[in-house]
Amino acid sequence: FSSIVNTEEITVTNVNTTNSYVSGVMNVGGLSTMSGGATITNPLSVSGSDTISLATTANSANCILLSANGGTSESIYIHSTRGTADNAINVVSTAGGVSISGHTGVNIDAGSSSGIALASGTDGISLTSTGLTTVDSDTGIAMNSSSGNISIGNDSDSGNISIGTGAASRNITIGNTTGTTAIVADTGSGGLTVTSGGTTTVSSRGALSMNASNGVINIGNNADSQNINIGTGSSNRTITIGNTSGTTGLVANTGSGGISITSGGTTSLTSSGAISINATGGALNL
Repeated sequence: FSSIVNTEEITVTNVNTTNSYVSGVMNVGGLSTMSGGATITNPLSVSGSDTISLATTANSANCILLSANGGTSESIYIHSTRGTADNAINVVSTAGGVSISGHTGVNIDAGSSSGIALASGTDGISLTSTGLTTVDSDTGIAMNSSSGNISIGNDSDSGNISIGTGAASRNITIGNTTGTTAIVADTGSGGLTVTSGGTTTVSSRGALSMNASNGVINIGNNADSQNINIGTGSSNRTITIGNTSGTTGLVANTGSGGISITSGGTTSLTSSGAISINATGGALNL
């Protein structure tokens, strides 16, 4: 292509008639039809019934540049009308990368019946944002790894992690019952708090243990007035409280409601030392 500014001409020269390149002169504001079936108009439009290629051997930045500088309403539009292949518009960098940047945003829209696929080699895919990053789907979101861990919040930043905190009715499921699957919950000095607005059930197919290595184990130690049931399910079992090691003791305290022990069989009270039964404020009946 060559141009003559003072006469406002753009000349398109034929360099290879075998490939049906066009030739001719287009006067700005006019119209010219070129050999090979291509048409150039002003505003500048190039059209044809065969392949149109732009190529250069220049070794410099911006060696092929499509630029608009007309005003705030300008836009650059690349459009494939009838192509149905996944790569109907194909942007390829053979030896380097591809960079897409926008001042107010970058929008990628696959349409209502299509999808967006991101694939990478061993360097992976990195999404970085200085603001809020939102991933939203009308049908579901799946995150999977075929040969590595799935990590959320695995860096050393101090931001909180919220899962299922939106004010909507939903079930939140963690883990599964397959094979040796396990759930590990670790905390620092902040501890672990479980709060429920309904019934809370802890169930295990094996033994269920509650232990504290450096503190008291409390059950029902707040000031709520609800009863505490231990082993009240209607099944045959032995309920054991305490042990005989060292100075282990068992203390049963009550208010005015007293203590009631009911047995459907023989009741035995055995001590390796003395047994004392006393009443400080009433009769002692045996």
